[in-house]
Amino acid sequence: MNESQENSILVIRLVCISISSALIAIPQILWSEFGYQGPFLIVIESSFIFIGFLFLLCGLITHFPGPVLNFTQKIWARVETWASAGKLPVKLATFGLLTYALYLIVPVFLSGVEHYSSVPSNYEALLAIFTLASLAILVFLHKLETKMSKNLTRLFYVPIAVLALTWAFAFWAGSPKYPTDEMLLDYYSAHLALQGTNPYVVTNTAGVFGFIHSSIPGFPLSIGTPLLTGGLVTSFSYPALSIYSYIPAQVLGISPSATLLPLYAVPPLIIFSLYSDIKFRLLSLSPVFILLLNPSYLIQTGLGYPDILWAILMLISISTYKKPVISGLSMGLALAVKQIPWIAFPFFLIFIFRETGRKAGIAWTTVAAAAFFLPNLPFIFNDPSSFFQALASPGLLPLIGIGFGPSQLGFLGILPLSREFFTAMVACLGISFMIIYISYYEKLRFAFLAFPLIIFLFNYRFLLDYVIFWPIIALAIPALMRTERDEAINRQHKKISFRGKEKVIALTIAVLLLGVPLGIQALHPVTGDISIENISIASTGNGNVTAISLSLWVENGNLSYGQVLYRIVPMSPMPNLNGYLWQHGNITTGNNSATITILPENSLQQIPASGKYRIIAYYGDISAILPFTITNGTLT
Repeated sequence: MNESQENSILVIRLVCISISSALIAIPQILWSEFGYQGPFLIVIESSFIFIGFLFLLCGLITHFPGPVLNFTQKIWARVETWASAGKLPVKLATFGLLTYALYLIVPVFLSGVEHYSSVPSNYEALLAIFTLASLAILVFLHKLETKMSKNLTRLFYVPIAVLALTWAFAFWAGSPKYPTDEMLLDYYSAHLALQGTNPYVVTNTAGVFGFIHSSIPGFPLSIGTPLLTGGLVTSFSYPALSIYSYIPAQVLGISPSATLLPLYAVPPLIIFSLYSDIKFRLLSLSPVFILLLNPSYLIQTGLGYPDILWAILMLISISTYKKPVISGLSMGLALAVKQIPWIAFPFFLIFIFRETGRKAGIAWTTVAAAAFFLPNLPFIFNDPSSFFQALASPGLLPLIGIGFGPSQLGFLGILPLSREFFTAMVACLGISFMIIYISYYEKLRFAFLAFPLIIFLFNYRFLLDYVIFWPIIALAIPALMRTERDEAINRQHKKISFRGKEKVIALTIAVLLLGVPLGIQALHPVTGDISIENISIASTGNGNVTAISLSLWVENGNLSYGQVLYRIVPMSPMPNLNGYLWQHGNITTGNNSATITILPENSLQQIPASGKYRIIAYYGDISAILPFTITNGTLT
């Protein structure tokens, strides 16, 4: 295979990965713009994730079909012709103008979302400058491509790092100091750890919102995570490295997200290093700019999540998989940041043993285990029960359903599906992909990075944060595959083959995905023990509804009217992740029902006097849902 053919394959892989990144971000935008519309939008959102999964899978599978290769070879030949004729800078200029036009849309979208209401007025001007700067760097590097010696190639790291940090700072500057309760808990846990207090003990973090209010008066509780049984989540539930990552912010007294901001320059540097040996310099730079021109990646800079840390560590681990100590150390530390990379760990473990052999695999596993437990040991020794319960709590706590994807069918009451059903689906999908991965390993070696897109799709609380980093990590894979071809590695893996293999695998997966979740659903049915019989608008003010009267019927003898909680979700742009949270006021009981006046928890929870909504009355797994429409303060 000549160099031109190798570059053609590299291009199609990068194109597939970049398309996947774009597709999986669309459901978040749809959900933010249109709210909880119902089945049609759920299908559209889920379809984008599924198609994104297919593109990512195509970018990572071992071999491409012949027609695909022939098509991409023709496209790449045209690019090489443009480059040799000196016309590529003109094409890049056009690309730069289109990119700038795209980025003008980003602040408009962000300014319509409550969390990003502080986007500065000069945001568009900053983006124009940065876009033109990135274009100038591209053209400059293209001109120097044939003139630079091998040693000078290292200078490319400087503009790449500067550009990454510049883009990141532009987005971070437009975001608030504490955009989510996740960062609040991380930050407060770091504060407790510095005082010698164990944040994994639930009672120790109960004062998190009081701590934040003391430094930011009036901080909105609406960004918290409500429980189905009332109140907000105040317990810490992540491994210890997420605590350590916020200690610099505590010690230096700076914004928590600012301490993580420099880390966003690291993935571009790692990815560039993997492609830096490609002679065609613009091709070696293209993965970096695929990343830097990804708005979803840059928006993360303002959220302040520690996810960038586990993504970097996992990127290092995959890039160095032939070095068991470095790779195992990086993976163990990635697992010690958050639970998200845990979903890929079993697949990567199989990959390591198949690629490096038993001896290196055991060494890798040993180092990874040590790297995971070492930062967690102080808290494990202090209170092992609290530690392990905290790590399991994201899947055990009765959290209200939010996000996009199939779980909306359950928490919007469209289908009687419980939280446990979706938990079972996630587990069964993980096992199913494991069966497929082991059975077709030769074709799917690196493709396990695509599996989380589908596994997380069925999570009860599915947000973009769970899937955004998998295509970014996958940008390293085409370079690793190219290196393997250069080194002429010839693997002779033992294949799993037996008569009727496909039928057995299909039947096993069908039983897993249909039988187990439905069985779990039968054990945890959604009850109809309460219902909303009618509603009326009780009062309005300043263009908002400030009180609603409803009739509630409760059959469950263990549930009182005063325990029932209320949530109103719009079929329109979302004010925040939770919708509008309301609580009961006056309760007048009758023979079989009660007339209840419900009120917003605070002024931010008042709903606009015109719009389409769903009101959800709930307590634990018991819920009732009623759609309604308001026009100028009147039910219609």
